[in-house]
Amino acid sequence: MNQRVNINYSIDMEELDGELKRLLDRSSGCLSGGYKELRDLVANINADELLTTVTVERISDIRENLAKVDFILSDVNRIIGAYISYQLGQEEVTQAPGAPAEASAHQPQTLMPEIYPSNFQGATPEQIEKSANDLQKSIQNGEMPPELDPELLKQKLEEFKKLMKNT
Repeated sequence: MNQRVNINYSIDMEELDGELKRLLDRSSGCLSGGYKELRDLVANINADELLTTVTVERISDIRENLAKVDFILSDVNRIIGAYISYQLGQEEVTQAPGAPAEASAHQPQTLMPEIYPSNFQGATPEQIEKSANDLQKSIQNGEMPPELDPELLKQKLEEFKKLMKNT
């Protein structure tokens, strides 16, 4: 199996649909290729060739193709999930009572808005601390994206909680 590496990059919001379509097209191509390989294997295999290393290699190739499809679809799923979280975060910011109308225009555009303080406008220190504790529990349960360093995030949350207690 090929080695995998997680990368982060940013694109303009207008390019997001095109990027998702590109990933889905790539996934579809890998799936079609794997299906064709499997169909050819089944159609052309003789009984005396079935229990051979060649068959094992061909099946391994098909499985790698399926793994590629799964990785790509997982990426698409995470991107869409992050986009939905972003949209929900934007709605919370624009609907916050007493928040200036231009606040959302100056907020950094990110697919993880929940870590930006602007989403906590008007919240009490206790509410913010509860959110920090909830995030910390999520990290401990392995529910954070793999590209985040849980230990560093845990340290930053502890510093944040101490800062909130001192204010």
